[in-house]
Amino acid sequence: FYGWIFVNPKVSDPLKETEKWTGKRGWIGVKAHPFWHSYPVAMLDSVAAFCAERNMPILIHLGGSREQGDYRYLPERHRRLKIIYAHAGVPLYRELWDYAKEQDHVYVDLSNPVYVDQRILPTVIQALGAEKCIFGTDGPYANATQAMMLQRIDLLKVSDREKEQILGNNCRKLLEKSA
Repeated sequence: FYGWIFVNPKVSDPLKETEKWTGKRGWIGVKAHPFWHSYPVAMLDSVAAFCAERNMPILIHLGGSREQGDYRYLPERHRRLKIIYAHAGVPLYRELWDYAKEQDHVYVDLSNPVYVDQRILPTVIQALGAEKCIFGTDGPYANATQAMMLQRIDLLKVSDREKEQILGNNCRKLLEKSA
């Protein structure tokens, strides 16, 4: 098993929390939820610098406000940071996709069929290309929907190679660079 450290800068220093996990086996990156915890993306600056320096990804669920949804802030301050925006970039979708397709270090995950529905799924893959899309589980919150997302991906009108990229090869490639 591999895990992500979940940080909330409104509760504790996210850098100190992240540093505690340095060198721990199985730790692959940091997850943050500016929407859920209601904070500006900029509060993740120190963690982003830490992850960029160690070539580790950060997974972020953006919010709808300007500060919680600032998808440009971290990638532009930390050009080496591998960043994955949760749920195809909800709630900004196409605006974020237009930006992400020009950034070699920005990806989206395809988790949770509520956010990545049957309309959004093929649209994001067409907009970004399969190489920028990573299957995710959104577990433990959406465990019952993992099979639904897998089925939707299986039914996509894309090549088997593209499905393999989405279902594992993109993530594997992203994490190999972390080692």
